[in-house]
Order: sequence, then C-alpha cells, then structure tokens
Amino acid sequence: MKKTAILFISALALFLPAVVYGAAGSSSGLILIQPVCARAVAMGDAFSAVSDDINAVYYNPAGLLLYNRKEFSASYLKGVLDFSYYSAGFYSSFNNSYALGGNLSAFSAGEAEINNVDGTSRNVTAMEDSVYTATLAKNLGGDFSAGANIKYINSAVAGEFKNEAYPLDIGLLYRKDNIDKRIGIGLCIQNLGGSLKTSAADDEGEKLPQVTRAGFSYTSRDEAKIVTFSADALQLQEDPGLKIHMGLEYALGGRLSLRAGYKAGYDLASLTAGFGVEVNGANIDIAATMMGVLGYTYNVSISFKL
Repeated sequence: MKKTAILFISALALFLPAVVYGAAGSSSGLILIQPVCARAVAMGDAFSAVSDDINAVYYNPAGLLLYNRKEFSASYLKGVLDFSYYSAGFYSSFNNSYALGGNLSAFSAGEAEINNVDGTSRNVTAMEDSVYTATLAKNLGGDFSAGANIKYINSAVAGEFKNEAYPLDIGLLYRKDNIDKRIGIGLCIQNLGGSLKTSAADDEGEKLPQVTRAGFSYTSRDEAKIVTFSADALQLQEDPGLKIHMGLEYALGGRLSLRAGYKAGYDLASLTAGFGVEVNGANIDIAATMMGVLGYTYNVSISFKL
C-alpha cells in the first residue's frame, strides 16, 4: 500500500469513531458498537433493561428469553458519507427455559481511491467488518435470566490487510411483570477479550471497544396504550466519561409506536426519534439520529414473529 493509502486510512481511523458512535476512541471493531436496531436507536439506545425482542442480542442477550416464540429480523443503517450497515438475525425460545439465536452483521465505510506512484489508481473498500454471533439465554429462576453472545469478527482495511477476533458478551436481566406495569433492570458487558490489528506492522493490535451497560426500564400499560421509559449508563473502556442514554416509547393499540431518545456525553448523535408500525404481522421500525453538522443517520428494521 502506497503512502497516499496509508494517509487516507489513518485519517479515516481518527474520524470513524465520532461518526459511528459520536465519541472519540479506538477505530478497531467499530461494528461491535454500531447501533442498528431502529426501535432501540429511536429510544436513544437505552435498551439493556428493555430487551424484549430479537434485538436484545445487541444490548443484553439475557432479554432473548421472554416468550415461547420464534422471531426473524433484518436491519439497515444509512450513515453519513458512504457508511452503511446491514444485519439479519433469527432466534427461538423454548418453554421459557432457554433461547437460542444467530445473527450476521456487516459494516462498510465505502470506497476509497488509491493513487500509486506509477500514476495508476484503483478503488478499494476503505474499511469493512463482518460479525457472526451465536446467542444463548437461560432462565435462572423467578424473574432473572442470563445470556451470552459468542462472536466472530472479520475485519479488512483498504481491501488488503485482514484480521479476526472472538469477543464475548455477558448479560443479566431482572424483569418483574404485573398486569399493568413492568420493571426491568439490566447489566451487560460487551466485547470481552480479543484485539484487531490495523496493519501488518501492528504486532499487538488495538483492543476491541469493551462496553459496560447498566439500565433501568419502567412500562405502564392499559387497554389503550403502553408507555415505556428506559435509561442506560454506558462506560466505554477507552473513554473515561460516563454516557447516559434515555428513551421513551408510546405505543397505541399495538399498531403504532412513537419513540424519542437522548444521549448525553457525546460530541455527536445526541437526539434520536422514530416510529414503528405493524402491517400484516410484520413490524416495521424507522429511526433518525441527529449528527450535528454531519446531518442525520437513518435506521430501518423489519421483524416477523413466527
């Protein structure tokens, strides 16, 4: 790789963390902290204590253990510049005892033109990651559940240097259900272990972005509506500041849901909003995130309960 390419990738590595998650930090394994589920994104990513659908895999795998059902979901994110993110997953729960799930995610930072010293040029994918996730959730008895994600990440820089890692997520969830309300408390540690090299000369590599989430949720419901408030506190290992996420969901009659969220402690991505509709058994969710001078990012998700 020529000097032009090296300079480009170096600049990209500095810029990407702010674009993806609104904060400074390592550029290694950005796909692991990229918000994707439109419902959760619209609620400010305050989801570790909500986690009541298939997208719990991104926030707290213990939440997959909810109902005796199967569910499929697919999501797409259109980021700023040429950044894009895709994911698809499936899970099945068994007699409220345990649940199994699988997920595939892919992230691309778009194309970059590489100029060689001989005057020729070529286009390469600036950065691309893919993650394969296997999830297990188990009922611990009473109102407690636990879950774990085992992940395989494959990362490529400028279409040339490739690397892989095997991080782990561990989550716990307490959920107390009554007829007219639900209280949830969640804790999840994400991306334990592993590192990714960013070049052939990088002997040790960069640690994956380890995240600790602690959350609370409260849901009030009656025949006409369901209202959920949620809050998460996040600690990124490479960032000393505590991040606070808050979200609100107002569901009307099970067909339409309105959502909003706020994230404190970030340079970008502080305000979120979105909605969800149910059409012929399919749940369609859309979210938008304000990115300051960079504009907006948009998430779209569709899920089916089987």
